[in-house]
Amino acid sequence: MKNNELSINELRVFINEIINNMSKSKKQSLLKGLQKWQQSTLSDNKLGSKEVHARISEIIDSMSEANKHNLLRVLKKWRQSTRVDKRKHNRKFTSIYAIFETTHCYFTDFIKNISVGGLFIETGIPLTINQKLFITFSPSYSKIPIKITGQIVRRDPKGIGVKLFDTIPGI
Repeated sequence: MKNNELSINELRVFINEIINNMSKSKKQSLLKGLQKWQQSTLSDNKLGSKEVHARISEIIDSMSEANKHNLLRVLKKWRQSTRVDKRKHNRKFTSIYAIFETTHCYFTDFIKNISVGGLFIETGIPLTINQKLFITFSPSYSKIPIKITGQIVRRDPKGIGVKLFDTIPGI
């Protein structure tokens, strides 16, 4: 796979995340736009939210790869223009090697961004939301490793978001 290509699963996860966060009226607007694009005559006014979501998925599945990428570009722009940042603290982009432990596994990966209250770990390990995580890492400003505990609050194709139980000293 080339660097600029997305896997079908990544595309579906991203599109589903966006669609799931839309109101019913926004879903219906998207559906109308997709139907116009596909020259469909189905009236969506009588469909419930699940049916609208299913119909949108059907239309997207029938698109060519190029059109899926165009749709993804448009949806990313829309998402950026409507996103309200829920973070309480500013994040710092980084790449810190760290050791992670759960009650079921032990692994190493990289912290890709960090703030006083949380961090994002780039990983392919199949972890679940609400899972407790023990983290050990050495930031560049400290010779003493930091040991901290958090809870997984978000998962996407690139990794996991962790809300920390305590703040990180020096961040």
